Amino acid sequence: MATFLDKNKKKWVLEINTTVLKRAKARDFDIPAGIADGSLMEKCCSDDIYLVDLICVLCSKQCETEGVSEESFGELVGCGDAIQGAVDALIEALSDFYREKLGPVKKAMDKYKQLVAKTTEVANMKMEAVDVDQMVEKFGESLTSALESAE
Repeated sequence: MATFLDKNKKKWVLEINTTVLKRAKARDFDIPAGIADGSLMEKCCSDDIYLVDLICVLCSKQCETEGVSEESFGELVGCGDAIQGAVDALIEALSDFYREKLGPVKKAMDKYKQLVAKTTEVANMKMEAVDVDQMVEKFGESLTSALESAE
């Protein structure tokens, strides 16, 4: 069972089972067909509105229980860290349900997450090493030198 947090840090559960698939199909989200022909992930990657609507349908029971409308859900999930968390949860839930077909996708996503975490860590270390005062001093020297030679 996959989870993600909305922009208000509320936890949402995203689980795929046959009942959820049936509910999604009734709303014109044919997940099995989209998995079979590859169009589901392509559509999710190219259309943020489709993506958020799909995730809303997959979370519709929780939305009903907690009185969250589709519009409110979109506002809570459709941006920043929330949408990225929802995408990660969607891939995890799909990979759990379609183990044989999407197992490699989950492994690739795990590697991607490791790559992003390591890249962020290295970038933060590099930024911490920047001596802003020294940069300003060098810039000031270069500017002074350029102005003196222009005279």
